[in-house]
Amino acid sequence: MDLAEYDAVNILTVHSAKGLEFPVVFLVNLISDRFPSQNRRDTIPIPDGLIKESLTGLSEVEEHLQEERRLFYVGATRAKEKLYLTAANFYGNAKRKKKGSVFLQEILDRDIKEEFEKPQILKSEKDVNMYVQKQKEENLIKDMKIVTGEKVSYSQVNTYQECPKKYEYSYVLNIPSAPNSALSFGSTIHNTLKDFYTLFQRSKEGLGIEDIPTKEDLLNLFEKNWTKGGYQNKEHELQRKESGRKMMSEFYDKLFNKEQNPYRLEQSFTVGLPGSSFVGKIDRMDLIEIANGIPNVEIIDYKTGKEKGSADIKKDLQLPLYALFAEQSLGVKVVKAKYLFVEAGTEVEVDISPERKAKAKENVLEVIAKIKEQEFIATPDIFKCKHCDYKYICPYAIL
Repeated sequence: MDLAEYDAVNILTVHSAKGLEFPVVFLVNLISDRFPSQNRRDTIPIPDGLIKESLTGLSEVEEHLQEERRLFYVGATRAKEKLYLTAANFYGNAKRKKKGSVFLQEILDRDIKEEFEKPQILKSEKDVNMYVQKQKEENLIKDMKIVTGEKVSYSQVNTYQECPKKYEYSYVLNIPSAPNSALSFGSTIHNTLKDFYTLFQRSKEGLGIEDIPTKEDLLNLFEKNWTKGGYQNKEHELQRKESGRKMMSEFYDKLFNKEQNPYRLEQSFTVGLPGSSFVGKIDRMDLIEIANGIPNVEIIDYKTGKEKGSADIKKDLQLPLYALFAEQSLGVKVVKAKYLFVEAGTEVEVDISPERKAKAKENVLEVIAKIKEQEFIATPDIFKCKHCDYKYICPYAIL
């Protein structure tokens, strides 16, 4: 198998890369004790007379350094067009600053402008951010035919309102974000409650389940649906998992009611708009009554983050929008809507009056129009930028 022929990222040791060439090569971990590696004595020393390439006159440490220097040369010369040499001050949870590789310093000490075409030395985080942004603009955007705004969700609308540049990174350029513990935890809670209320719904309708699901059932579903990924470390994950179990236990005691009447769970909908369409998913719809043949329902949206204040709730347009579009697409009449803040164990009813619905729709149409015009101007803010997935590649980020 010729690795050099594959249109993919090859992760190789320097030894494995011998004899191969690639357009672009990254040599990473260029710090002391990694490259060059530590000199470890052989368990069974080999007599000098049996070694084919004897570096006569050099100490054992110097001999090891020379061997590592040859490996570095092999790695660096695998690149046909671009060579990236990278190192960091800190790795993992280490608190002691790392010392750069002697090989990296040897290169930086030379006048490399005479030997390389347009070399760039990026020493600060700002340098790296600007370089990445420049490469993105030159190599990505110029070749793209961007079609945006054809289908939007509330999450997209919310992202655009938070920062149009963030929307561009996420939904236009499709740059993936790193795993996020909040998203993993939220997914666990949503899937757990969906499965729990499915059992409850089936028990009420006599669909193969006679008994109402218990708290133990809820906790078992939480365990089954636990989503890993994005946590700082194993200890952080275990702490969050334990808090989640407590949260589910309190949910059963305080927020679950045997009189509840789940009608639809994780109900998707799509509504056509001028030049676009809006897609959404309602976590839970409870049936209140059927009047004149039309189900009158309450829509419930689970929130696993921090509880919103009353001022934020009054400004929020998600549930007024969902209420309007659910009525247009699902054949129901939404008479109530509320947020259920799972971690706080509270329920907050939301105003879904005709005025709020109209305001919500107007808001969505304005955002769609700006997306179609490709208005992706950054709106940096120190708090927003601190928590943004794209803060290290955005040249406008305030850090």
